[in-house]
Amino acid sequence: MKTLIGFGQKEAYKRVEQLGDRLAEIKSLMDWEAFRPIVGDMYDNRSERGGRPNIDEVVM
Repeated sequence: MKTLIGFGQKEAYKRVEQLGDRLAEIKSLMDWEAFRPIVGDMYDNRSERGGRPNIDEVVM
């Protein structure tokens, strides 16, 4: 990490990993792509007006 904030985040995550990061464990257990057809229909933000790129529906 090149910034003090980045260093602090990295150190904090190391402590979380030692405690057991349950969210990181879920990543290997869930097929997140199975949600894409369901969530994709609910999230409609595909305009041609420009601006910030759309966030991935599964992440939302």
